[in-house]
Amino acid sequence: VIDKPSKLLSISNENEKEETLYRKVSDYLKKQKKKVFVIHRLDYDTSGIIMFAYLFLTKREELFALARNRNDFLRTIVCGVCGTMMFQYTFLKAVQTSNAGTATVIQYMAPVFIMIYTCVRKKKIPNGKEVMAIILAVGGIFLISTHGNLNNLVITPKGLFWGLACAFAMFISSILPGKLYEKYSTQVVMGWGFVFAGIVLSSFLQPWKYNVAIDMPTIGAVSVI
Repeated sequence: VIDKPSKLLSISNENEKEETLYRKVSDYLKKQKKKVFVIHRLDYDTSGIIMFAYLFLTKREELFALARNRNDFLRTIVCGVCGTMMFQYTFLKAVQTSNAGTATVIQYMAPVFIMIYTCVRKKKIPNGKEVMAIILAVGGIFLISTHGNLNNLVITPKGLFWGLACAFAMFISSILPGKLYEKYSTQVVMGWGFVFAGIVLSSFLQPWKYNVAIDMPTIGAVSVI
């Protein structure tokens, strides 16, 4: 288990080759005559392809039925890009500008947004329990951000911004699908959404530029994952 500072790269890129977590861990383990291997995170760029391949074998008719319905297909693409992709991106930015624990807690403002949206849409006043849930959620964010001192912001403004942006993105990804989940299975909607989220995100992050050693230990580890 490694406690990684937020601005330290995990692996090298075109601008930084030496000051990386991989290099530091490698140097540490060399003293014990051990090695560390880089395993590429599958969830960023390939989860959609993997899920798509699985659904092609198990739910082929439903998979292409969604694609043939123009309106549903366009809605699914919007869900993937504006919902799934933005949720993942904003969460990682929140972790980068604060820390994983803070980002995880702040993102759970999303149910509050969903509840407010639902009450406004249905023209319904929140009941006592719902009002209490909103107060507790907002109060929790206040305590995390200030430790109870109005004159002191404990986390960075960027950390707070990206945390709330992550919560909003989670809210968007929850409401955008609408009735899609009534017509298609969750896996099919998410599978298509992940594919287009991966395409758009990869075009910006360009993961093919990273130097990853493709050797037998790496292949074996990725196969296990």
